[in-house]
Amino acid sequence: MRDFYQLVDVLGCKHWNHDDMHAVTRLGTLARFTTLLADYESVRRRARPDDATPGEQVGGQDRGLWYYKNLGIHITNYANGAYEGFDGEPDVNTDAVDLTTVHSAKGLEWPVVFVPSLTKSRFPSSRTGRPRPWRIDRTLFDADRYEGSDADERRLFYVAMTRARDWLSLSRHERVTRNQVRSSPYWDEIPSQLAAPLPLSVPALTSEGVDGDTLLQVTFSELAAYDVCGLAYRLRSILGFQPTLVPELGYGKAVHHVMRTIAEHTKATGAAPDRATVDQILDDELFLPAANKPAHREMKDAARRLVNRYIADHESDLQRVWMTERPFELHLGDAVVSGRADVILDQEGGVTTGLAIVDYKTSTDEQGSHDLQLQVYADAGRREGLDVREAYVHDLKRGTREPVNVQSDAIATAEEQVRTVLAGLRQRRFTPKPGAACRRCDVKTLCRVAK
Repeated sequence: MRDFYQLVDVLGCKHWNHDDMHAVTRLGTLARFTTLLADYESVRRRARPDDATPGEQVGGQDRGLWYYKNLGIHITNYANGAYEGFDGEPDVNTDAVDLTTVHSAKGLEWPVVFVPSLTKSRFPSSRTGRPRPWRIDRTLFDADRYEGSDADERRLFYVAMTRARDWLSLSRHERVTRNQVRSSPYWDEIPSQLAAPLPLSVPALTSEGVDGDTLLQVTFSELAAYDVCGLAYRLRSILGFQPTLVPELGYGKAVHHVMRTIAEHTKATGAAPDRATVDQILDDELFLPAANKPAHREMKDAARRLVNRYIADHESDLQRVWMTERPFELHLGDAVVSGRADVILDQEGGVTTGLAIVDYKTSTDEQGSHDLQLQVYADAGRREGLDVREAYVHDLKRGTREPVNVQSDAIATAEEQVRTVLAGLRQRRFTPKPGAACRRCDVKTLCRVAK
């Protein structure tokens, strides 16, 4: 991937006109090729646990004759027909119907949702819970988990029904060609008073919107990335240019995962883990997919220092963890901003219902506004009825914790800032913002104003 970005720099791709649809199509094709390269690298260079030294890992293959020969084989025999071409940039304002599976609809919503084919053996699937012929002994893994259960299918049905904001249509058919089919047991459980007689009368939609705009759904990470640089966001998130593979890839997420494991351990045992237990948790849970042995050791030692310092300074917090990785959704008229809070503490200010949101930070040069992120989460939590009283950014590297203003006036200002960024996204204003962020930007070789 690094070689690729050096190549596009040499070719002068940064001088292409991003307002020219033909140039954008060429960029989209290059972006698809970065997906191919990233997939290949993520497999070939992926680290693995070191069986000879528990708790350590070894890096994958990097460079060498067969590294490139296998790439050629991959492109010739598989990738040539496996990767889809560039279909154009998606536009949230396109007036169209989304046809999707229930699985891929999780976390999304629409004003009107149709769930068809509620017939027996289709939903729930006739395969659910049925033993399958596995190529390895089913006692070697949790086969039941992959074969599913009625409870799994019911949860999926719940997801399907709750994607609708205003109106939900559940329907079935009585025949497939000439053969009569029975209804789904889930259909049979729908209260009769909810069934609408034919012909259907679709009610007027009540969702708040602006001039009929379709719902814009983004994560806070996407929102923050766009705010840092509109062009970089377009190249990465819309066209699909992939990042380079670096040893520290995933370090922040890995440390967050360790912190969550420590919080869960404390909740289950009633006591914060000692240093030996922390070492065991790091051995079991800290995995860095792109790091070789020396890099893994170095970052593991750094993670150990961060975690032990946190436990020493904030052990009482671990005793009042209410929830970790708590999802939030902030609804602002025609847009929804989603995200997950690292940890939520209860008993804030000595009040039983009082909550505090804490965001862990593993690097002092991380991009994005942590204050805005916590204000969005606090706003979303209060709209759910949660008693969010405080919010903090915890810098694990420095061992410091800074409060974030979540008073009403600060929340109102944050909402306006989010609306401004969302308006730019909806209007497709992908303006580059050259500055300090350019030094860490993978796609700067495609930007003519990058510093």
